[in-house]
Amino acid sequence: MKPTLHTEPGPFLPPEAGQEGLHVMDYQDITMSAEALRLVRAAGRALLERCLARDERVTASRALAMFLDRIYFDERTGDLLMCADLPGSGLCLPIPKGHWGVRRPGPLQ
Repeated sequence: MKPTLHTEPGPFLPPEAGQEGLHVMDYQDITMSAEALRLVRAAGRALLERCLARDERVTASRALAMFLDRIYFDERTGDLLMCADLPGSGLCLPIPKGHWGVRRPGPLQ
């Protein structure tokens, strides 16, 4: 999986914000493949490391948290867009269909 990054200058909006077919998702309602999870954590870690002091540690959970507030399903492509707000811009990671799914209700295992 080698998704590309989408960036938006100015006030943050997801890439296709004005178009039909883009649906807000809650992070608690999705599951991701291990590969997609590694990608999101690596992207968050890289962004945080650019902004933090060198001696601050970037944990995997902190890196992942950058992309949990704005999640969208693009029904046209089947991709999940996980977006982070950045000063002056936004960044969205497209997670291709097949690397994410909707969590099924039921007891946790």
